[in-house]
Parts: sequence; C-alpha cells; structure tokens
Amino acid sequence: MDLGVIGVGNIAAALLTGLATGPNPPGRVLLSPRNAAQSAALAARFATMRVAADNQAVLDGSAMVILAVRPQMARAVLAPLRFRPDHRILSLIAIHPVTRLAPLVAPATRIARALPLPPVARHQGPLAYSPPDPDLAAFFAGLGSPIPVADDRVFETLWSCSAMIATLYRLVAETAAWSTAQGVPRDAAARYAATMTHAIAQPLAAADADPASLAALAQTPGGLNAQVLDDLTAAGQFTAIHAALDRVRARLDAQAASDG
Repeated sequence: MDLGVIGVGNIAAALLTGLATGPNPPGRVLLSPRNAAQSAALAARFATMRVAADNQAVLDGSAMVILAVRPQMARAVLAPLRFRPDHRILSLIAIHPVTRLAPLVAPATRIARALPLPPVARHQGPLAYSPPDPDLAAFFAGLGSPIPVADDRVFETLWSCSAMIATLYRLVAETAAWSTAQGVPRDAAARYAATMTHAIAQPLAAADADPASLAALAQTPGGLNAQVLDDLTAAGQFTAIHAALDRVRARLDAQAASDG
C-alpha cells in the first residue's frame, strides 16, 4: 500500500522508521515537505521514501494517509486539501477524535487513530489504536505491542498515561544522583541505575504481565524493597501519581472542549 504522511515530526519519523525496518514495510512513502530536514533525512535513509512537492501531492499519490500535524494546526493544514473517498486515514493528532477529524478529511470515511511512542522506531513499546481493525493490526504487526481500543474515552486515557515518561526517567536520574552523593562516580551511578531499571523492566513486556504481582514478588517482608515502598506509600507518592494523571486527563478534556 502506498503511504502518505502529512506532518513529519519526531513521532511520525519514529513510526516510519519502525515500519520501514519491520517485517511488512510499506511499498512507497510520500512525505510532506514542510519539515524539510526530517523528511530529507528519512528519504536519504530509506529508498522507498521521497519528499513530495506539497501536501496535496502527498494525498494524490497515496492510498493511506498518516496525519501527524500539531493539533492547533490541523484545521489550517487539512481544510484546503482534497481528500478522496477511497483514502484511508490514520491520525496521530492528539485530542482530535474521529468526530472532529471527519469533516476535515471528507469525503474519506475510513478514519482511525493511533498513539505511537518514540520506541516504536526500535519495534518496542505500546501502540494504541482505535477502532480495532484487522487491517490495522496487520499494518502494526512487529512494531512492539499494538493495543486495539474500542472508544475515544479509553484512547484519551491511554494518551494521558504517556505523560509519565519524563517522570520515569526522573526516577532513574534521582536514584543515580543519590548514589553520586554517596561517593559513587557519576558515570557508574548513572549506568547502574539505568541498566538496573532496564533489566528489571523486561518482565513487563510479557503479554500477561501483572505489574502489581511483580511488585509483590520483588519484595520480602521487612526487606529493603519493602522498606522503600512503604516509605513512598506513607509519603503519598502513589496517590500523587493518580492526582497528576487526573490533571493531565482534565487538561486534555479542556483542550478538546475549547478546540471543538
């Protein structure tokens, strides 16, 4: 299937890299020219990709179109374009449910949403998509852990969870910083904290992984892991995570309402 991409930012580039190096690479990919450096780098790396003259040329030469423009730019970029009834649309645009996107891509009616994260370039991590569709399941096969989602409310909730990425990195950074303050050389402290986190996270990749069970298995009564977990629980750290994610979800809902 010939693929077109409107908006070649970092997330779109990660998805394209994963697709191009996966088991079922797209036959031809047309890239919008606006992000010139990113598009040129992809075209130079992959023989099947080239930069189109403009966004309309992307549509004219594609059967499936990935939309990855910034939410605030979606109407300005998409409204002037001429979509076809046979176009298949895959939107990576945040806080734009299908009901809002549909008028901008009419007369195309086959519209789906996806939430790839940067590790998709390495065929790792979750890739939520909505609605569930066997064609999309095949399209995303080999890109990590595709997760079909039935409705926009669930999709936006998973989008909120992606706001935890910086916090998870910060947790590793603080562990390394504490070690350094205790006299461990900075490079060794960072390497130990990072590789420990990477290694102990591996069981989470299993399809049947249960994080709560893994947390229970990682501690013994009165042990060091139990002590730290109890300290953080007593300090309200995990309650604070729920509160922070509530605020992220409220922010997404407010943005969706204001843009509607």
